[in-house]
Amino acid sequence: MVSRSGPLAVPEEASTLAMQSAIDAINKSGGVAGHPIQPVIVDAKPDFSLYAEKAEERIIREKVTPPPR
Repeated sequence: MVSRSGPLAVPEEASTLAMQSAIDAINKSGGVAGHPIQPVIVDAKPDFSLYAEKAEERIIREKVTPPPR
């Protein structure tokens, strides 16, 4: 999750680009355990409680989990 608006948007833009570049490279080499990574971009703004809320949505409600080791 990144801030796409507010005062953190500009410094986090480089992180977003780096993350997308890494995802592209991983997917080009076959993904993770044969599955492509599909990023979900959520604007958490500079609100730490919103970061927590959006992370909970991904983990609990959408059942997003880390890949198996």
